[in-house]
Amino acid sequence: MVAERWRAMQTEMKEIIRKVSILPDHVHLAVDLHPTVLPASVAIALMNAAQELMIEKFDMALIRARVKRLWQASAYVGSFGELRSASIASYIKRWEADEAEREAKRPI
Repeated sequence: MVAERWRAMQTEMKEIIRKVSILPDHVHLAVDLHPTVLPASVAIALMNAAQELMIEKFDMALIRARVKRLWQASAYVGSFGELRSASIASYIKRWEADEAEREAKRPI
């Protein structure tokens, strides 16, 4: 249920969820992010979406259990895999050029 909600957010968040492991006290996610996306913003959005879903589906159970928040106010963000600096630098350069072009076309 939570993973389904997260997967529905992928396009909006500019991410691809590769793996979700839900454990009793925490969650592991393997996520590919667009280079312009801040990992912390994705972590916060996913945590908030899961909490909202749990409140929608299990509000009375959470109230009876006196749960004030689903997650601790923290998250660990790490990286894995091979990061090719040249590819990322090339992408950022193209993005900056496109952004400058869009800015030049905006009416004053």
